[in-house]
Amino acid sequence: MSMNLYLSEGEEGPEIRLWQTPTFVTEMCLSYKDGHPDGGMEGVLRRYQIWVRSHADGIWNSKEELEMMRARVRSHIDEIQDVKDPFFWAG
Repeated sequence: MSMNLYLSEGEEGPEIRLWQTPTFVTEMCLSYKDGHPDGGMEGVLRRYQIWVRSHADGIWNSKEELEMMRARVRSHIDEIQDVKDPFFWAG
């Protein structure tokens, strides 16, 4: 069973849709240390953004496909950076 990463505005706030994460990415983003995410929620956000940006890496069939992915990455990062009081969890 895979373990996905989730985000909400605060512990009780509305959920913000994230890209589906493989279990190893969820574990990397949360990176628990002493029962808490390493670097707090800001650290989780930073690691998740690094993973999202990696989707524009590699070899592309066309410049247009690459630009579409870059736009998708920018849009998603803009959306999650606007979250006040980010709270991440796994499920």
